[in-house]
Amino acid sequence: MDGVEKEYRFDGPEGPVSLPGLFEGRRQLIVYRAFLRARRHHVPTGGGAYPERACVGCSFLADQVAHPAHLNARDTTLAFVSRAPQAEIQGLKERMGWELIPW
Repeated sequence: MDGVEKEYRFDGPEGPVSLPGLFEGRRQLIVYRAFLRARRHHVPTGGGAYPERACVGCSFLADQVAHPAHLNARDTTLAFVSRAPQAEIQGLKERMGWELIPW
């Protein structure tokens, strides 16, 4: 394990949060970097593109996330992060049914 020296700040649905804040008081943190904004190598073939659809691989993973209570009971927090603005993230979450995933 390595220490994190840089101060990371995230814009969450409730406002700014620090890296330690992502832990939500738990011992472990899983951070997944989700590619939601259009990039040449992340634009899916068929089925639309951003903002209606995120990266195919990221979408597949998000579709597999179960209720976070299972991780939380093991003192672990899951957080998805993206460079996309919160308004776009929230819209995509609603369309895709990803309400249980903290972004």
